[in-house]
Amino acid sequence: MRTQSANRASLCITRWLPNEVLTEIIQHAHKSDQATLCRVSKLFHALVLPILLQTVVLTTRDRGPEFLEAFCRAMLRNPARADSVLSLTFVNGSRNEVPAEDVLIESLELMRRLERFFITDMRPDGVISRLATLTFPNLLSCLLRGVSTKIWNLHFAQFLRRHLTITHLRLGCTDSDRQDYGLVPQGTLLPRLQYYDGALGLLFAFPTHSLVAVRALWTPDTPSLVQRFSALTSPNLTSLQFQNFFAAQASSIIMHLSTHVPYCKNFKLHTYGPTISVIIANDICAYLPRFNRLAYLLFTSDTKDDIDNAPRLGAFQAWANICPSLRGCCIGKIGWRKVGEEWEECSGEVIHLEAGFTAFDEVFSRDR
Repeated sequence: MRTQSANRASLCITRWLPNEVLTEIIQHAHKSDQATLCRVSKLFHALVLPILLQTVVLTTRDRGPEFLEAFCRAMLRNPARADSVLSLTFVNGSRNEVPAEDVLIESLELMRRLERFFITDMRPDGVISRLATLTFPNLLSCLLRGVSTKIWNLHFAQFLRRHLTITHLRLGCTDSDRQDYGLVPQGTLLPRLQYYDGALGLLFAFPTHSLVAVRALWTPDTPSLVQRFSALTSPNLTSLQFQNFFAAQASSIIMHLSTHVPYCKNFKLHTYGPTISVIIANDICAYLPRFNRLAYLLFTSDTKDDIDNAPRLGAFQAWANICPSLRGCCIGKIGWRKVGEEWEECSGEVIHLEAGFTAFDEVFSRDR
C-alpha cells in the first residue's frame, strides 16, 4: 500500500520538479523511505540507488555470507554503482572463513571514490591482510581492527604508502604496542594526518605537524614514548587522551605530560576502576603550573562515580586557583566550566563537548 501511494505521488511530482531537485529531496529522506522510493519506478530507482549506496554496511553476523556475496556480485556486474559508494564498513563477526572474501576484494577495488573505510576482521589471514591490493584516491578516514601479524603489518604499511590523503586514522589490533613498526618508514607517511587513535609508537612513522588530537593506551613504555613524541610534535597538537591505567597512576602521568608536552591545551585521562581520589587530585596541583596553555583537564572512567561532590569541588577549586588558563575541568561525571570570570557546575558531557573530545569520538563512529 505504501509503495502504491508513493507511486501515485511520484507521477505528479516528476511532472513538475527536475531530477536535480528530486535528488536533493531524496538525500534528506530517511533510509527506509529511500528504499521504498527505490521501488516506485525506474526513474526513482535511478535517482535513489546512488544515494542509498553512498553509505554501505556489510556484516557477516547479521545477514550472512549469502547477502555479502550477492551485494559484491551486484557491484561487479554494475561497476558504475561502485562509484556511488563513499563510506564502507565491513565487520566479520566471527573467526570463521568468509566464503565471499575474493568477491569482496574485487568489489572494493572498484570503489575509487571511497572516502571512509572501516574494516573489522579478527582473522589473522582476513580481509585486512589483503590491504596491499586496494587503492582509494580520495580516502580521508580509515579504521582498521584486526589481529597483528607480520603479514598484517606488511600489508598495512603498503596500504598507508598509497593513501597520503588520510586525515583520520584509527588502528585497533591485538598486540598493537608490540607491532613491527620497522615495516613503516618513519616520518614519511600521512602528511595530512589530523586525528589518530592507536598505538603511540606508530606515530613516529608519521609527520606530526598536522596532528590535532591523539588517543592512545597507557602502557609501561608510554612514558619513554611520550618523551620521544614530544620532540616531534608542534603546537598544532591541542588534545591528548590516554586510557588503560589505574587511578593511582594519575599524578605521575600528569607529571610526565607537564614535562614533555606542556603546550597541549586539552587532556583527557580515562582510568580503570573509580576516578581519581581527592588526595591524588590535590597531588596534581604540583604539576599544573608547568603547562603553558592548559584549557581543559578531564578524568573519567567506566565505573559509577564514587566521590562526594564537596571534596571533589575542593579539588577542582585548587586546580582553578593554581592554573589560571583553565576553562573547564571534569572529575567523573561532574564538570565545571568558566563563563566569563565565574565558574559554574555542569555535567561532564558539557566539558567533553567544549574541549572537543565529543567531536573526536564522533569522527570514527560515523556510519558504523
